[in-house]
Amino acid sequence: MALLKPRKTAKHAKGAKALPAPEAEGLLRPDKLNVLVLGAPGSGKSTLIQAIAPYAGEDSPLVLIDAPESSSKLKALKKEPVHAIWFCLDGMQHAILKDDLEGLRAAAKLWPDVPLIAVFTHSLGTEERDFANITMLQDAFEGYKRGRDLTMRTKDIIPVLAQEFETPLGILPVRGLDRLVERTREVVTGAEVEASQKKVRGVVQDLKRKEANATVAASAAMAATIGAVPVSFPDATLLVPLQTAMLAKISKLYDLKDKSAAAQISEAALKAGATTIVGRSLLTAVKGIPVVGTIGGSVLNAAVAAIVTSAVGESSVIVYDKISKGELVIDETTDLGRIVMEVFSGRLPDIVSVVAKAFAGKKASEIPKDLAKMVYNMVIKEK
Repeated sequence: MALLKPRKTAKHAKGAKALPAPEAEGLLRPDKLNVLVLGAPGSGKSTLIQAIAPYAGEDSPLVLIDAPESSSKLKALKKEPVHAIWFCLDGMQHAILKDDLEGLRAAAKLWPDVPLIAVFTHSLGTEERDFANITMLQDAFEGYKRGRDLTMRTKDIIPVLAQEFETPLGILPVRGLDRLVERTREVVTGAEVEASQKKVRGVVQDLKRKEANATVAASAAMAATIGAVPVSFPDATLLVPLQTAMLAKISKLYDLKDKSAAAQISEAALKAGATTIVGRSLLTAVKGIPVVGTIGGSVLNAAVAAIVTSAVGESSVIVYDKISKGELVIDETTDLGRIVMEVFSGRLPDIVSVVAKAFAGKKASEIPKDLAKMVYNMVIKEK
């Protein structure tokens, strides 16, 4: 995926008459899905672009254009084939400024037939806040003199969290990126981008995997926190609610039409995790990780909880991903339980290795500090 900015004008000698901004023709190819990303400073525009950019290369069918703040430079893009506009707003703000709407209207006038999608960044995942933001934007449109036009042009309002957010209760994973790209693909029309739209599904698939992996990492970090509590452990029942919630989020993300298959995947992943904890062989393996000093029981339990939860999540993500890509076809002969168990067993040694590398060389007394964040980082970096 290319990230384009308009060409810069050359500086002129003092006193010389300023030349108009040049026409930025030829920057964009009409057979790609070109999205103009608008947003005031602090709106989360740059973070959003950076979050999506790594999931495509130079040959990507999706192109993001970082909209210039200067109106003259924005006008220089007028003849470019822009197919959609993302209008970024801070999801944690409590008002929408008139200047924001004026900037959106200016871009909308340059591309009168292009659909708009409002994007609330920094959205922390509560349905109440998402609803409040949507209502706030609708009210802002109604109170704006040109609001009716913007309302008609706005095809969707999507909350996103482009990078993880740490709270006292845990780490909130990224969300909404796949939906944003998918909805953009759906609302853009025109034969010239038809081939590109099909290819954009691959970008959506990559973003789903990114969000699913982040969900697993956040859940593994929370599991480490639960495991570190000084109670009798390993006990599979302590992790079941957390792992069940994690699997539900992953299932919703992939939205498998066959709900019975989704249930089988979750059931098999939970069973694999519970069996591993009860078997206690993993606890023995973790005890063998070389650190400076003796690892306390709470750290051992935390490591086991994190490893098992990560394996439960990853095994389900891998299977969902294969189904989504068409690499695994579900029919009456498909034994999803066996497939999930095999994937789980295959990933478990690798995850133990990741934990071993993270702990190696550290003082045992230092490991409990920021353990959850450590677990999150090591799981994400392994992806």
